[in-house]
Amino acid sequence: MAFKGSPLLRYGAVAALVLADLWSKAAVFRWLGVSAQRFHQSQPLFGTDWLAFSSSCNGGAAFGQFSQFPWVLVLGRVGAVLFLGWLLARTASQPRLVLCAMTLVLAGALGNLIDNLWLGCAIPGHPFLGVRDFIDVYFGPLGFDAHFPAFNIADSCITVGAVAWILSGFLHKPTPDAQAGDGDARPT
Repeated sequence: MAFKGSPLLRYGAVAALVLADLWSKAAVFRWLGVSAQRFHQSQPLFGTDWLAFSSSCNGGAAFGQFSQFPWVLVLGRVGAVLFLGWLLARTASQPRLVLCAMTLVLAGALGNLIDNLWLGCAIPGHPFLGVRDFIDVYFGPLGFDAHFPAFNIADSCITVGAVAWILSGFLHKPTPDAQAGDGDARPT
């Protein structure tokens, strides 16, 4: 991803990732034949025992946590999207790892927020739609009888972006101008 120049290019990358997320959710759920009557469908991939597409409706955050606080989760996603959108426009073009990380986290939060508000799956008694998860990893071939919670491309963007953002803190040293207190210093 090239991030030099206009913030519009940055938002273009966000839009492409969000579209990939939303398209993949719709395509996999359609392929699995998901309906209100037949929800938890699963299809192994590549003839493996460890990887499948499986329809899941997540009313919470990561791993289904905090589903009892739907308003907090959705308002938190709205706040994250607004803040990251603002931050992405104001951030210098260097270091690129930070821009990539911000782009990934923003795209993931926006993809899941769109599911919550408009395109997700219905959850009885829940004020918002659930997020469509479909990537299912099973650890049986490694000797563990456990599944990793189902996830989607937006979740992957958030996870990879968060790890990259943390790593950027260890890899990039502030410039001398920034250390002196010039908050608007941009590396050359």
